[in-house]
Amino acid sequence: AWTLNLWTEKNLAYPSRVVSGLRKQFPSAKLEPIQAVQGGTTSKVAPQFFEEKLAPQKPDLLLIAFGLNDANSTIGGKPRVSVEEYKEGLRGVIAKARAAGTEIMLVTPMQPSPFLKSGIADRIVQYRDAMLALAKEENVACADVYGAWLRQADQGTPPFSQLHNWINHPGNRGHGVYASTILRFFTDGKKETSSIRKFSSSLASAMLVSAVTAGAPGAPPTL
Repeated sequence: AWTLNLWTEKNLAYPSRVVSGLRKQFPSAKLEPIQAVQGGTTSKVAPQFFEEKLAPQKPDLLLIAFGLNDANSTIGGKPRVSVEEYKEGLRGVIAKARAAGTEIMLVTPMQPSPFLKSGIADRIVQYRDAMLALAKEENVACADVYGAWLRQADQGTPPFSQLHNWINHPGNRGHGVYASTILRFFTDGKKETSSIRKFSSSLASAMLVSAVTAGAPGAPPTL
């Protein structure tokens, strides 16, 4: 299970890698991860989930990484959540997070297998573009994992080869792409505080929630 040794360097899933990376970069800071998994769900559950489960814990930074389940469909069928509904669902989470005093970072979905007959690999681009547009509209940071995922090809690695199930789950190196793209936001040169707290994450359904008071993004860049 991906939760084995969660939040330690022994766990190579990207939520744990992000936590481990922050601990290395800010060794005197206090980091409090929160596990918040909603496997197999779509962005439709996100606003209510945040309000009921996460807002009471007062996270400092919310990382939102929905998309693959939203864009999924049967062969020839409609996606589970349309691009328009997806974008507005994420906007709803952003509004609730801001109301709770929480900063936000969006995380675009990777490309799933281009060989799937459902066409999700082509369709996911629309969801990535919608998230990038939303980040600009709402003035929030966006870690573009999709772009970083495809750039593996520039290094001679076919991106689909980093899917451990050959469908839609990243393997070891794929999780590294997620983690490194997110961690680029936490750059040197920012004064370290004594508290980085309440880091909450969901892997399979793709909601990653984190709370950070040191090294958080000041401006809303896209990387």
